[in-house]
Amino acid sequence: MDIQKSIYSETEMVDIFRELFLKHNKVCKMVWGQIPYKKEFIRTFLSDKSFSKSPFLYWDHPVPKLIAGCWNFFKMNDMKPQKDFRLVSYLYPPGKLDCYSVGFLQPYLMHTELNCKNLNMIDADWRIHEAHWQLLEEFFKGKFTTEEEIEKDLPNLRLGWIARFDGKPMEASTDVNLNTVCFKSHHSVCKKFISAFQARYRSIKTINLQLSFLHSGDYTTKKDTIPVIYLSNAIDTIYTSQKQFDLFLDSVKKGLPDKGKAVFIYHSAGRDNFGIYELERRGEAYKVRTVCKDIYYTSPVHKIQRTFSTYFERIRNRDKVNKKISCQQLFLEKTGEKDIKEIN
Repeated sequence: MDIQKSIYSETEMVDIFRELFLKHNKVCKMVWGQIPYKKEFIRTFLSDKSFSKSPFLYWDHPVPKLIAGCWNFFKMNDMKPQKDFRLVSYLYPPGKLDCYSVGFLQPYLMHTELNCKNLNMIDADWRIHEAHWQLLEEFFKGKFTTEEEIEKDLPNLRLGWIARFDGKPMEASTDVNLNTVCFKSHHSVCKKFISAFQARYRSIKTINLQLSFLHSGDYTTKKDTIPVIYLSNAIDTIYTSQKQFDLFLDSVKKGLPDKGKAVFIYHSAGRDNFGIYELERRGEAYKVRTVCKDIYYTSPVHKIQRTFSTYFERIRNRDKVNKKISCQQLFLEKTGEKDIKEIN
């Protein structure tokens, strides 16, 4: 479909999501080899520009599948991201934070910990935003006041083409329950922050769905506000190139007033290791400093485990810190707790 405007209202999104949903199941069946592939039909859903350069030339890369809504990560696979947000709440002034987050459940957890002025969901996968749309409708109706209501009403969500690594056929739809979006071992935490978000839903000034890569997002920030951007592991090299990362930092810098600051949270895939970085605009330039950083290990799904660094560690104009401190250690110093216990 042809998207003509950069901003759409709440009411306009109803028809857009409906049209996208009607076409995309057939597209995804073609992508996954379940029905014959017809290039002409694909082009009615995705423009030629989507296939103009690597890694978008072929469907064997996960990014084109993700853009089409055929490879969706609804389950929160970040381990204890509430710990990241809790530490940020101790480091930066409350009530002055604009929140940006990738992922599905992570933005709601982010607000319960940081009391965001504005909440921005940013993702290149339109199915994630369509799922946000459904979930926000439930919050608007006050459906998730208790943990019992969450278990009862969460199955109303319409989710499908869930990313999987077990070699089984991809499915257009699935029976939704709490385990669809939250690991079984984390059910108690997920129910607590979903109900906490319901209680604080009306305190958010605006909620924005940004269909965008990180490097093309809008990070315009008012003078008295600090943007906090939760990245999960979206800046890993499989998803983001060095050039795109540089564009991302430049986009954030341009959205800040002079001497304004932005905060980034990186979370290692499948683990509870994370890092917090801070960018300060200085005229037309910027400086980045590491607030804290754990040792990053590759995801548990990899056969060989190794340590790695992110693009943040490669920034030349990064402020040197005299004392390297892990986020786990800083969390202990600020909260007096070794691990997080309850949702704020």
